Amino acid sequence: MRRIAALGASFAIAFGLAVPAAEGAGTGCTTPVVNVSGVSQAEGTSAGYTTLLFTVSLADGGCAPQGSVEYRTIEGNGSPVDPAFVAKESVDYLPRAGTLTWAGRADTQTVAVKVRADSFVENDELFSLRLYGEKGVRIGHSVGVAWVADDDKAKTVPLATTQEGEICWSLPPNFAQATSCKVPLVLSRPWLAGPLTIRYRTEGSAHEPVKDGVVTFERGETRGYAELTVLPGQTGKARVEFFEPSQGRLVYATSTVVISPAG
Repeated sequence: MRRIAALGASFAIAFGLAVPAAEGAGTGCTTPVVNVSGVSQAEGTSAGYTTLLFTVSLADGGCAPQGSVEYRTIEGNGSPVDPAFVAKESVDYLPRAGTLTWAGRADTQTVAVKVRADSFVENDELFSLRLYGEKGVRIGHSVGVAWVADDDKAKTVPLATTQEGEICWSLPPNFAQATSCKVPLVLSRPWLAGPLTIRYRTEGSAHEPVKDGVVTFERGETRGYAELTVLPGQTGKARVEFFEPSQGRLVYATSTVVISPAG
């Protein structure tokens, strides 16, 4: 039995699969992947600040996670966006930086950022939380976009944005729970007059190209995902292009996603 276990471990290493690193982790595990989600919230109309929460989640890969990431707020979304829609650090929001740590549990964590409330009529504006400096984990969605929705005049349609710098980690055969890559798209405000749709297409390698995909936001939603099927064990890039929103407009409409095998 010991010889069989040793052979199994050798097979896992030869095919790029991780050997269990935590007691009770099952037949194997991959390095945990950390993702930060986008969020939309009204800025508030009175003096003071409104608190906005970013959600940072961890897919633990079958093992008890042990690791950390650094985070910091950035203006815009990490891509070249029209400055008219960019929230300014220390003017529109207070900067945040720090470290998130996991020690054996894949708990979701939050990062609170204070947004300045005012009564000025202005555009919906965006800033982001960027993850970097990973230790013991890998980063998937590295940038979470925050839309600060102006609530000082009536607005009928939302703005939408995606961002560059996403990574999709494909999974080896013994972790077949997920074979899709999800590329986030964030609205500046909920659309309340029924479903809102934005079409997308992809090109590139390591995935099955999508010719006519649709992201659908149901009433009240502000976050959606374009999905593409990852080809197991392959490394490459997928360029995702969003177009033809049924309402509103796109502020940034392309995302180049790195696809890499898990390990």
